[in-house]
Amino acid sequence: MKQQNLSWHLKRDKHTFTNYVKATKYYKDELGKTKCTTLSLHIEIMNPNHLPNVYVDHEDHDTMNNRKSNLRISSNDENTKHRKSKNSNNKSGYRNVAIINRWYVVQLMIDGRNQPLAKFKYVDDAGEYAEKARQKYYGEFHGNS
Repeated sequence: MKQQNLSWHLKRDKHTFTNYVKATKYYKDELGKTKCTTLSLHIEIMNPNHLPNVYVDHEDHDTMNNRKSNLRISSNDENTKHRKSKNSNNKSGYRNVAIINRWYVVQLMIDGRNQPLAKFKYVDDAGEYAEKARQKYYGEFHGNS
């Protein structure tokens, strides 16, 4: 296989607003037309053979840290669970804690469904419970508070 010089650069993901290290690879198609594709450094390092539904996760959430020891293969479900923060519309201040009828309700996505697990009078109690629930249900992909 011919080695190609690639120019790596930062590119901001328009959905997550996160920077990733990317490169543009140019090639000729079967008709000789020049085409291009975008490569992601973390995916190239892990080389998951570009299989569908296979993702590369940054364990420490730092998308600039592309050392192989910081990367792991994950499913879409695992990758989605491994988040570092709450949703942008969160009003409780804690990930997986919603305010419903003056109660702080802990909800987690389990088996593709949003499951209410417990409700609390005090937000800090709900936040602590949510962290423990993520550790229990999400395992190594529980992310941060």
